[in-house]
Amino acid sequence: MGGGYSFPMVTLSRDRVVVVTGGNRGLGYETAKWIAMLGATVILACRSVENGRKAIEKLNKEFQEEKNKGTKGLCEYDELSMDVMELDLSSLASAKKFVKEYLDSGRSLHILICNAGVAMCPPEITEDGYELHFQANYLGHFLLCAELLPLMEANGEDCRIILVSSFMHLNCGFDTKRIQGIFPYTLYDRIIHYGRSKLYQASFKTTYQGATVTIDAAVNPDKPDSPYYTNNRPSHHSSTSRSEDYQKRLWIYTLDCLKPFMMAEVWNRLTSFIRAVETDDT
Repeated sequence: MGGGYSFPMVTLSRDRVVVVTGGNRGLGYETAKWIAMLGATVILACRSVENGRKAIEKLNKEFQEEKNKGTKGLCEYDELSMDVMELDLSSLASAKKFVKEYLDSGRSLHILICNAGVAMCPPEITEDGYELHFQANYLGHFLLCAELLPLMEANGEDCRIILVSSFMHLNCGFDTKRIQGIFPYTLYDRIIHYGRSKLYQASFKTTYQGATVTIDAAVNPDKPDSPYYTNNRPSHHSSTSRSEDYQKRLWIYTLDCLKPFMMAEVWNRLTSFIRAVETDDT
């Protein structure tokens, strides 16, 4: 299980529901696998339902292999409790559809792991008019968090939202005029745009090692004492990401982007929050 990288093998109730975006491959796959093998119900939110179903078949096969190896701490169920739902974060309509279908399903939600994303893509503008990294890595996840938060708050105190960032956020600054990367293509830098999208969410290892910090944040009974972790330890995110002025500017810009897609009560609540912060500052 990857020397030096670990998480507590705690027993999770099948009633504890976890959504992992991009859970059908990579870090998301390992994250979903181990949380489900500890007993929780895990929903894979991914672009292809077919690929999600194939991933669940593979996950159950690997679950049996771990049981045959005698791995301790696994749940005692015969099969993992998993499902798949369609979500394309490069489309705000798809993100909104996911939220509606999730709320209509009557499911609970205790942990939302915002893992999915794109990296180092060539210049591309989404159907909504935003730079691809900005929307797929940050904006779409913000919409999910905002609209699903009331459900999570109703499901008890120990609910968690986990954002999978990257050390690449250390390599960029904050430009108020280019928050989402409006650019002439001749000046496009895929590294900078990826880093900025991860700055807004503020890991090179095997997929298991990379996933352990996310799994630990999701299942550890001790609530995290730091907003940012690296290698399973509290760490410092960049001074840029800690700037309250930049945070406010990003918050306001984000709400302006998402207003047509948010439920009115959610949008009003979030705008009221930033007004309250500004009032405290004065």
